[in-house]
Amino acid sequence: MKRLLILVLLFASGCSSVDKSIYVNPQMDSYNVKTAVVLPLENNNSERYKKYFPEAADVVRDALESSLLKIGWQIIEREKISKVINELELQASGLTLENGVKIGKMLNADVIIIGQVTSYVQGEVGDKSLTKELEHTTVGFNVRAVNISSGVIMWKINVVDSDKNIFTYTNPVQGHAIKVAESAVDELVKSMHSK
Repeated sequence: MKRLLILVLLFASGCSSVDKSIYVNPQMDSYNVKTAVVLPLENNNSERYKKYFPEAADVVRDALESSLLKIGWQIIEREKISKVINELELQASGLTLENGVKIGKMLNADVIIIGQVTSYVQGEVGDKSLTKELEHTTVGFNVRAVNISSGVIMWKINVVDSDKNIFTYTNPVQGHAIKVAESAVDELVKSMHSK
């Protein structure tokens, strides 16, 4: 029985690799955060994968919004965000912190969430070829919540997660992205409550 448990643990530990850091401002409770604008994320995936997965930034943004809604945050509707971006004659990709703050103020939000997808890949482990049988997915992003009135970072998440157990998902890289975002927000909430 012990050997079986050891084998299961070895197999499970070989299926995933996570590099994650989460920062929560120790004074976050003193800020009255009610409403957030999740800005379009920058797709900084490698050029090789960006053309195969142009949806990467939207998938991660969706997952973050859903996860934040589950913990009780109020999220401004994307249509309203797009309207303000158009009014300001900005490009949705590559928004600066300064422009994000303008958008947040126009929408009466307390916080903006800004960031980028750094990795959104599925392929073979060795050469990561998209033409061979899939063996892994990797999802990475970094996002931060910035208080609009003070400019103070409320929290920050940096994560890169590789998973070789891709056959548990209908759409491997998308399913993995959702799992990673949910896990990161869960850890963020735990970090908030431990302060």
